[in-house]
Amino acid sequence: KLKEDGISSVLTSQLLHVLRPLQRHGDVPDFLLCVDQVKDHHADIAEAWAFPAKDQYQRIKECLKRVLLREERVNTSYDFFVRLRPDL
Repeated sequence: KLKEDGISSVLTSQLLHVLRPLQRHGDVPDFLLCVDQVKDHHADIAEAWAFPAKDQYQRIKECLKRVLLREERVNTSYDFFVRLRPDL
């Protein structure tokens, strides 16, 4: 159902069930997005990258490269990297 509704429904679900609970706990995670195309920008998304990928493994690899470059650019270090699956 989320796939049919589009990225705004997926993002709403991720904000509601992942980001907001972390924020209520006092954490301030950077929400980074790797997708085929970026249609809308949401204030909770720290950065979004759009690029083609032949499969999920290539997308993860390319996304992680961008996250590592972001770490250097904004002078930060991430403790963990989480891939959210809206289809599960």
